[in-house]
Amino acid sequence: MKKQKKFLEKISLLPQGLRYKLLIAFSLMSIIPLLVIGYLLNNLILLEEKISFAQISLMVLFSVIIAWLGLFLARRIIERVIDMALEIRIITEGNYDRKIFVDTEDEIGQIGKAINFLTKRIKDNITDLKDYQGKLKEMNMDVQKRVTVLSNLLQISELISSSAKLEIILELILNKLAQLHEGGFAAVYFFNDKDKRFTLRSSYNVESEGLLTAKFEKGKGLLGKAIVKEKHLIIDASSKFSSAEQEFKAVYKCENLVAFPISAVYEMPALVVFGNNIKNFTFTNDDIEIIKVFVEQVSIAIENEFLIKKAEKLEIKDKLTGLFNKAYMVHRLDEEIKRSIVCRRPCSFILIDIDDFKKYESEKGQKRAEDALKKVALLIGEFSQPVGKAGLLDKDTFALILPEVNKKEALEIAEKVRKRIEKLGLSSEKNDRLTASAGVSENPLDGGSADEILKKGEIALKTAKQEGKNKIVAARR
Repeated sequence: MKKQKKFLEKISLLPQGLRYKLLIAFSLMSIIPLLVIGYLLNNLILLEEKISFAQISLMVLFSVIIAWLGLFLARRIIERVIDMALEIRIITEGNYDRKIFVDTEDEIGQIGKAINFLTKRIKDNITDLKDYQGKLKEMNMDVQKRVTVLSNLLQISELISSSAKLEIILELILNKLAQLHEGGFAAVYFFNDKDKRFTLRSSYNVESEGLLTAKFEKGKGLLGKAIVKEKHLIIDASSKFSSAEQEFKAVYKCENLVAFPISAVYEMPALVVFGNNIKNFTFTNDDIEIIKVFVEQVSIAIENEFLIKKAEKLEIKDKLTGLFNKAYMVHRLDEEIKRSIVCRRPCSFILIDIDDFKKYESEKGQKRAEDALKKVALLIGEFSQPVGKAGLLDKDTFALILPEVNKKEALEIAEKVRKRIEKLGLSSEKNDRLTASAGVSENPLDGGSADEILKKGEIALKTAKQEGKNKIVAARR
């Protein structure tokens, strides 16, 4: 069948060129009919042969059919050219989905294929151009967005550097943050020491009563767990829609939300919340990065507020233990030594260090170690009454300033402290015990200044450590 089909194609006019087809058409329309007429004239007039009417009619009919075939062939060629011209006009008007039908391999067919190819290329180029324009538009919007964010950050930084009130800074940050998306809202929650919950400190465009009155506990609910994990929480169209998330949306009346916990900045933990109610919305990586920048500004503002308050209060106590800090203790020791010299009265100084505390912290963990320090500090504080002072000089090194107490009495007090620490119940574990070593010095026997008394106490403490720890040593002259 394939061979017969190829043979028929070869003998047909389909594979032939346009010039050949026009020649055939011209021949059929003019040359062949003229030859027939010439034949008739030659036989009738010159040769005077008798030809019947039937023969003449047959030859005339044959000539008409031949001429009609030639006309049909020429008309087909012309119609294809006209159809192609019409299609080209439609294409040039911008309709690049049009396609020229090609049924032959002649010049017209080749022109049709070429035009179809060019149309496809133009359509592809236009599509690529539209995609590029879309990407360019997105890039321009992204640049504009980042420029706006940068401008907002500069404004916020100026406000922070001018030591403006925290409420004013938070209001500005939340305002700018909420403007990132249409209908956006933002809020910040601070930890309340009284009820141990996070409560609303400042908000912008928050309409949900649930968010306005919310109180979050560490480790409870989605926000509480995010606080403990110190990892941001995202709820949007890409979420898994767990029962907890569905309950959260129902309670707080919001479609999309990002919550960023701020770790304890000088013991002032906070939670920044940003969201909107756009349907089928998903936060992009760029959105998260921009929100993170604003959250960092909140963190800086909180830290700055704390430092300002600390400078105003001139704090003299250690946050963890509640005892006086090193700067205050050294200053106080200097004053007590001067007073004792004037009054010619003794003043003793005890330096107490927890034995192997780093090892204890490594084995028991930081929280257990901090709890132990608090208990030891509370115990040492009892021996500072009524006129003495107890302080923390280093992480695990305590000090007692004892006015009107001589070295012998100070050694007895130090020994009581050592025994109490050794028997101190730090937890329910039987082996959870600590020991302490101490060095004792006194004015005027061991020096006439705070530096000398402190140095002699340090030497005595070092000797106690070298002699086996859990020991009291008096400073030597």
